[in-house]
Amino acid sequence: MLSNENSLANEVRSRKTSMIIAFERLAGFWNGQHSWQTTKLVFQSNVYTSGLSAHECFKWTDAETQKLDSCWIRLARRAMAGKASKRCKRVDNEGHEVYNNVETMTNEQVAKYWGLCPYEIEGRCKRVNWYKRWSMYPKDHQQIIGAFFGNFSWELVPQIIHGRPLKHRIHGYSSCVQT
Repeated sequence: MLSNENSLANEVRSRKTSMIIAFERLAGFWNGQHSWQTTKLVFQSNVYTSGLSAHECFKWTDAETQKLDSCWIRLARRAMAGKASKRCKRVDNEGHEVYNNVETMTNEQVAKYWGLCPYEIEGRCKRVNWYKRWSMYPKDHQQIIGAFFGNFSWELVPQIIHGRPLKHRIHGYSSCVQT
């Protein structure tokens, strides 16, 4: 859904909301004792994919994908329940504790921990698979292929030849002349 400034701001907002709702719907699950494989599968199938559905249909800007990525990474940190950070004690030469420090994982480390990639990369993969399905099953994708290339399979006379559109004669002639 495009907003009045021709951006996908409303779409980004809706996707972020759906990710948060999917995460909060399973609020009791994240604090439970489950295997890592189960937790990862539940996060990926409920939270990550809710922001990714029909992602290949849009042309996202870098800022928009970064907003979506920051949302699912923030939720992934919450699902990690404290495993994204650790306390470090610094000790001086005499053995005295100097300060307590908290080291947190970077966003890239969190994504690698979960085995998930940023939405920009995932969107590219989905788009390539989408194009692949067009070529594998052209009869199922006749309209979109015709919209892309200008010739529909049900047209008796091609509308585009050598990259130039044809001009139909108005007075009922069946032939076409090239403009």
